[in-house]
Amino acid sequence: MEQVAVIYNPVAGRGKALQLAKSVESQLLATGASVQVLATRAAGDGKELAMGLSPDVQRIFVVGGDGTLREVAGGVLESGSGAALGHIPLGNANVVARELGVPLDPEAAIPALLNGQPESFDVLEVNGQLVLAMVGVGYDAQLAASMQKARSGFGRKWYRLHGDSLYGVVGACCLLKPELRRFDVMADGEVLYTDFTGCIVSNMRTYAKGWAPNPEADPQDGLMNYSALKPGPFPTTLLSLLAAASQRSLPAKLATRGTAQDMLIAASNPFHWQADGDAMGLTSELRIHLRPKCLRLIVPMQKARASLGASESTHEEPTVVQPKADSVLPAINNLPKLYSAGYCPICWDTGTLLCVWSLSGEEVFLFCPTCEACWRNKPENNGESEWFSLHRIAPGGIRLPTVLEVQDCGFDPGEQPDPEEWWPDIVDHLVDPEVR
Repeated sequence: MEQVAVIYNPVAGRGKALQLAKSVESQLLATGASVQVLATRAAGDGKELAMGLSPDVQRIFVVGGDGTLREVAGGVLESGSGAALGHIPLGNANVVARELGVPLDPEAAIPALLNGQPESFDVLEVNGQLVLAMVGVGYDAQLAASMQKARSGFGRKWYRLHGDSLYGVVGACCLLKPELRRFDVMADGEVLYTDFTGCIVSNMRTYAKGWAPNPEADPQDGLMNYSALKPGPFPTTLLSLLAAASQRSLPAKLATRGTAQDMLIAASNPFHWQADGDAMGLTSELRIHLRPKCLRLIVPMQKARASLGASESTHEEPTVVQPKADSVLPAINNLPKLYSAGYCPICWDTGTLLCVWSLSGEEVFLFCPTCEACWRNKPENNGESEWFSLHRIAPGGIRLPTVLEVQDCGFDPGEQPDPEEWWPDIVDHLVDPEVR
């Protein structure tokens, strides 16, 4: 019998957390699982509750915001239980849920996660504390600290009625009266600059409600991405916010960007810092270390689709398909060759494992267009636990490989599925592709 725990924050979602936790419990009991439901009572309880669970607990469903999820994740890693975490989002931003493609409607998130699969993710360790998505100093940390003060004072009722408008007002005040701090930043032992006005270090791409100050960040690549803001006039901070909101990188004249596994951010005077959007108090330095693929998070089987590219292959050189509106499929006799490694272990005879090429990873991998699951190696019949999502394994897009690329990556190109049957399904996963 599978042992499962449900940990919920009773004040999250305006009191809806208990009802959702009971819904998770009832659906798990229907599957024959043994379920334990626990409530947090104060800050830090999530970690303590997770550490107190039996090592036989295989899955933990967290009902609450990013802060509650971070606490529970910290307890799981410290206890070494290896339990997989599913996040039913009830916070304001729900950064992790957005990153993983979890439905933001908690009622819809429950079945999506109950039927989901765990994947291994990187985490950040900041001054000994676990962080899942990002760390920030400068303007965003000042905003987080100011919001924390507002929520416990004049903005308490305001936040419950419309939290985003309170964020807007407090954010404008922070822009008009910024904290004047200068930061020294080191990445993997190299001094980058000694006069930054702010820095955002990202493990995950998502920031706030769909923003992306580091659009290249990937929580499964073993690296953290950073964007350190150079000194400039007032509009510089505003430009950085506009760039993050539009998911674009700042130009080099405004910010220093890169990747690292270890970072140090320090200042001569104590400064505010934020983790996953939560104010974390004052410190004089942040030591940030990336721990690769140490936390298992449950992701839905059907993911939100990424913007992908694809190509048709020739006998010698592949051609990348560029996005273009109002495209049509090629004539049947001009369809490219497809290579398959057999049936999908999730969809069985309704899906096939097509060989595709990752433009970012420069490798052939297997992709089932029916369920959108991917494998780096040919799975066995029970290969459901080995799959990756398409936007994780190929964030830069895909194309079709040549026969030589298929062979070089160890796959047998002998099996060629019917292009007329499967090519429309590939096109359906692209964004306005033009087939040349």
